[in-house]
Amino acid sequence: MGIETPAETRQSFGEQAARFSLYAPFVVLGLGICTLENQKYSGVGIVVAVTNLVLITLGFVLGVSALVSMKWFGRRRILWRAVVGVALNGVLLLAVLAAFGPWIARSRVAKQLVGHWRLVSAQGATKGQLEMTLNADQTCRVNGKAGNGGPLDVTGHWTLSVRRELGIRIEHVTVGNPGSIGKDIGLGKVRSVDDRQVVLEAGDGDEVYERVR
Repeated sequence: MGIETPAETRQSFGEQAARFSLYAPFVVLGLGICTLENQKYSGVGIVVAVTNLVLITLGFVLGVSALVSMKWFGRRRILWRAVVGVALNGVLLLAVLAAFGPWIARSRVAKQLVGHWRLVSAQGATKGQLEMTLNADQTCRVNGKAGNGGPLDVTGHWTLSVRRELGIRIEHVTVGNPGSIGKDIGLGKVRSVDDRQVVLEAGDGDEVYERVR
């Protein structure tokens, strides 16, 4: 009579995995659209990003598992779903890796920058004129002689952009121009950094800092 038996309607693991793999990208898209307004809050954005990454990864893994399972369950209701699911989730995973790659590199460089540094080479500067302390909690201190030769001692917070541009926001001036409080100062782009020194690409040439501690 063409009526399917319970055994025929029951989904195999392969079909369930293929369906999940196929639907995961659309769930990710829907979740992103529904939470778009709230993603401006960092906590919500992080939760959504982690959830989407988990769904995409599971979708890719289960899609591959579904393709492998065809050896036991056959191709029917598995093949096209699994192929499309693996393709969509694979593209999304590559996009995520491409987006997060620079942030991972930035995080690694930021950790290496933590410490006390002394300027040892710069265009028009004398060795030991300037020192900077970059702390793990993003606070910082810059002291010594400013570019105009005057004394300088300021504290604030330091930042490192994805493009590896190092900067500080001055929040307190012990010695120097009080008018600089609240200003963002670019120190240069980090060309290289290791346990001994950091090289900054500044506007008038490279600046080399040596680690003091």
